[in-house]
Amino acid sequence: MEFITEVRKRNNGNIPQNTFFNIIEKDTKMKNNSGLWEFVNSTKEKRFEAYAKAIEKKTCINVSAELLEATFEIYQHGFKGANVELPFYSGDICYLSACEEQKYFFADKNQNLEMWNDICLGEFEVINVPGNHVTCIHSEENATLLAQIIIERNIRG
Repeated sequence: MEFITEVRKRNNGNIPQNTFFNIIEKDTKMKNNSGLWEFVNSTKEKRFEAYAKAIEKKTCINVSAELLEATFEIYQHGFKGANVELPFYSGDICYLSACEEQKYFFADKNQNLEMWNDICLGEFEVINVPGNHVTCIHSEENATLLAQIIIERNIRG
């Protein structure tokens, strides 16, 4: 996380395309690892298949490579969106905030709330929902509660 954060700071919020290759080239142990080079040079589909197998082996949870790739694309869009600086937002915001912190996010929860509150020209409301960024929808109980909130408040995405 520290490395990624530092790379993003040095590159205007981006991670240059060859960053991983440059790391491998500089580290003798990684540079001589043929399995790593095979992985790096494989197709995106093959890499996500390997991720899915590794997750299943470590957690005994079967997850499809397609789901991982779709999730990856969602995260990519999220990171791009996180770098947008809006001068203002004309309208109301109902911010659904997960109660539990998640350690791997780049943005501080309070800073994020302040940013949206500052740019909101309408009403800004925070509704705390159980769970963290992931479990607020993975748990059936949490997902049901979240759906009720969205329906009751007529929240649009």
